[in-house]
Amino acid sequence: MFKRVRWMGAGAAVGAGAVVWLQARLRKYTPAGIAGEAVERARSAIEEGRAAMRDREAELRHSHLRPQRRQQRRSPHRK
Repeated sequence: MFKRVRWMGAGAAVGAGAVVWLQARLRKYTPAGIAGEAVERARSAIEEGRAAMRDREAELRHSHLRPQRRQQRRSPHRK
């Protein structure tokens, strides 16, 4: 008799755990879950693009603006 109760309890625990796990997994595939993930990915992509843009701008400013400023300082026509 106790074997049956033990196995019944183990089965109920495994079943409850499976239901909770499955509900958490399925929440990702609801319209709200999919939209939230899409928004998060878009924000991440935008931030990554902005960081790359800032890096490239700094690189261009460093390589192109510095030589021009040096030439202006050395110019004999400067007042």
